[in-house]
Amino acid sequence: MNPRALAWIMAVAVAVYLVVLGQLALRFIGTGDAVGVALGLAILAFPLLGAWVLWREMRFGYTMQRVAAAWQQYGLDPQGFTYEDCLAALEQEPDSWARWFELGLAYERAGDRRRARAAMRESAYRFRATQQ
Repeated sequence: MNPRALAWIMAVAVAVYLVVLGQLALRFIGTGDAVGVALGLAILAFPLLGAWVLWREMRFGYTMQRVAAAWQQYGLDPQGFTYEDCLAALEQEPDSWARWFELGLAYERAGDRRRARAAMRESAYRFRATQQ
């Protein structure tokens, strides 16, 4: 199964879960009891937060697909990048979305997912700025 289809299946599953959780929250709020209303409002915060996170992650994924497609037009081999090479290239072109993307690839290959994601976010931000 391709990653895009899997992401949409997961998004639908999360959306169904959030709807069910939202309905539960509304039932608690509908009791009129102070504890029920407080609990309902607390539970309602989770679907709202979950919907925001889901939207943010799906947007990030689609943006990264566009960035990767644009980067692939350069015809470079991602296996050829080392962290040191990418860092040196980034120092030469700190505003380049492509250099940030390459740094993200290098971090990903090194197993540092947190830094890889941060570099990819920076790449996406700079890429969107060039598209406007």
